[in-house]
Amino acid sequence: MDIQYVYTKKRNQLGRPTNFTDRSAETLADIIPNLNLLQEFIYRDPVEIGTQNTIQLSEHEVNSIRCSTESKGINHTEGGWPKDVNIQEQDQINRFRKKIEKDEFYLNSLYRLIRDLEMDIKQNNAIDIHQTYFQKKFDDYDEPFTVKTTNLYSYNSNINQMANHISWQPDGQRKI
Repeated sequence: MDIQYVYTKKRNQLGRPTNFTDRSAETLADIIPNLNLLQEFIYRDPVEIGTQNTIQLSEHEVNSIRCSTESKGINHTEGGWPKDVNIQEQDQINRFRKKIEKDEFYLNSLYRLIRDLEMDIKQNNAIDIHQTYFQKKFDDYDEPFTVKTTNLYSYNSNINQMANHISWQPDGQRKI
């Protein structure tokens, strides 16, 4: 698919050259002020406001390589047993557990987990969860709380969804 198309014309197909000339001013419309609207006018000085009266248009085109995808799921009712182990036979389950418990990787993983668990237990034992550490309540604040909305983003969808992540562009640019 070609992304660009080049138009070629001969010089004689472009037409005559333009010739601009000066002319006197001409009144195209004369609008008389409405005195009823003048009473509703409020004079403000200084006034600085930006307005834009254009239709918002956007166009996006992407050429990407198509690839086929597939979704698969597994429902485990008890563990993630291999195919050769029947979970209905307790004897097969016990043999598989003994084989895994002798594996070096399993022992190292278990050692790391127990070490982290022991550290967490020691931290929990060092703190008395029933003791009140902070008696004073901070109800009086010097300044009232205020909230200011700086930006409002709308998502046109029939499904009521909450925004859970907004990603800003790097390098301090003001684009989302």
